[in-house]
Amino acid sequence: MKLEEEIAQHLSDLKKGSSLRVLKTQSDSSDFVDLSTNDYLGIAQNEPIRETFYSNAQHLALTASASRLLGGNHVEYDHIERFLAQLYHKSALFFNSGYHLNLGVLPSLSRKNDLILADKLIHASLIEALKLSPAKNIRYRHQDYAQLEQILEQQSSTYDRVFIVSESLFSMEGDWVDLERLVQIKEKYNAILYLDEAHAVGAYGPQGLGLAVQLNLLNKVDLLVGTMGKALASVGAFLICSETIKSYLVNTCRSLIYTTALPPINVAWSLMVLEQMVAFEQERIELAQKSSYLKQQLQKSRYNVVGDSHILSIVIGDNQACIEISRKCEKNHIKVQVVRPPTVPEGTSRIRLSVHQNISYYELDRIAEIFVSS
Repeated sequence: MKLEEEIAQHLSDLKKGSSLRVLKTQSDSSDFVDLSTNDYLGIAQNEPIRETFYSNAQHLALTASASRLLGGNHVEYDHIERFLAQLYHKSALFFNSGYHLNLGVLPSLSRKNDLILADKLIHASLIEALKLSPAKNIRYRHQDYAQLEQILEQQSSTYDRVFIVSESLFSMEGDWVDLERLVQIKEKYNAILYLDEAHAVGAYGPQGLGLAVQLNLLNKVDLLVGTMGKALASVGAFLICSETIKSYLVNTCRSLIYTTALPPINVAWSLMVLEQMVAFEQERIELAQKSSYLKQQLQKSRYNVVGDSHILSIVIGDNQACIEISRKCEKNHIKVQVVRPPTVPEGTSRIRLSVHQNISYYELDRIAEIFVSS
């Protein structure tokens, strides 16, 4: 069978199973309540912040025109990394995206006789990193720390180094890692802890710095990941680590070295957002309150509602049923995300809701009513 025929057959099979993805052009219509984005603090819609930035951004370049090592390391990178270092009291290294960061760091740091143990539900970018790494990798059952420790007891002594990889707030389940337990295990087996806080940074913890800071465990986390593309309404990502690791990655991390740097104007916007975000304590309180309220209302429906955060998923199971409910939401001017395999396991197709701080309780009631009546 020719390549085109094989691909056409695969697409046909996806369509039959209601799993075919298409790119939909999104409008900025204010008529819709949008629960499909990760703009948790509403910064993307914050006109005063945008206007302040635009009024001072005319001098900023629209392209870096080179990688960071070949002339693209503009002064804005120094500014944002210094500010992050002040916030976290460690060194910071900025990347083009969370995908770039996750794809590059573990393959750079790990060796053939290392072991990487990762939660089953880590992000796709980390799964790809495992494939690129020369180390052996095992994915333990989601949040199953007994299994994690069992693997360590049986295998850790045969490897030079062990990495433990987890998200702090899982992007599809909306649940939190037991970080205190994970740190205990890390210390017991002298492991290296890699914590992806992509969905927590900005929206959770003092100054929006995430779970590790909230629990006063930052110094126990060897590699902490934050992203600018979610609650912080920008683009890019950062690694919080030691100065030694930062220097090593600048010399070895291919996803940092071999890509054109972000435009200076984007990095400057990221810095401004970070400076504003640290003071958004009331917004974070309101986000938590509204997320809790929506979950309570959704639990009146017949569906399984998962999530203990601003990420809530209504697990429906059937792909077509998810699509039909999403269409019902759209008719009611509500944007939602349908999440299907392989992003989530077979039989757990769902509608994922990203709650944001500036949504009203009236709108939350409207959303809940759609699921209650479905």
